Amino acid sequence: MAFDSLRNYANEFYVQLTPYEKVAVAGGIVIAFYIPYKYLITRKRKTPIKDNYKEGMVYLYQFPRIKYAPTISPFCLKLETWLRMADIKYENVCSWTIRSLEGTLPFLEYNGKEYPDSTLAIRDMTRIFAKESMENHLNDEQKATVRAFESMAENSLIMTVGYFRIMEHLDDIFEQQMPDHAFGILTPIGNFY
Repeated sequence: MAFDSLRNYANEFYVQLTPYEKVAVAGGIVIAFYIPYKYLITRKRKTPIKDNYKEGMVYLYQFPRIKYAPTISPFCLKLETWLRMADIKYENVCSWTIRSLEGTLPFLEYNGKEYPDSTLAIRDMTRIFAKESMENHLNDEQKATVRAFESMAENSLIMTVGYFRIMEHLDDIFEQQMPDHAFGILTPIGNFY
């Protein structure tokens, strides 16, 4: 009951704001989320993250799994799919807050060394494990077409994928996976709305 009245109060407050005040409130909310995010991404941490890593084991750091998709990130899905297709033994390490030293997720750790970014990690793991490229059977024109589609999917369609994966199921993501301390005091507020 108290939450309904709070929601009604917030809605009435928002409706009364001028357009400039709405922009200021939106900017404040963005800053309130950006500051904890930036702190989590740029804080110093030890490397490798896995202290007792097994020699020869690849550790895939990615977002936790959700009910509606293997992951909320297409880049995590790309890297995990490639590891499976290349038949490389790996272990998932799921976290909302861990990032590579470059601030990216997903990333790999192999024998104590980090390999950030899905595309770069695939390139490096192909070389390290002496795997044959999955595109060797293609001619140069077909390889160029593959690169064009890959670039389009990663750069142009990412917002569509993000909308479908995240915005369509935002309530479920917050209910299922968001730890209480992920965004400090803002997490219960996000769970409320």
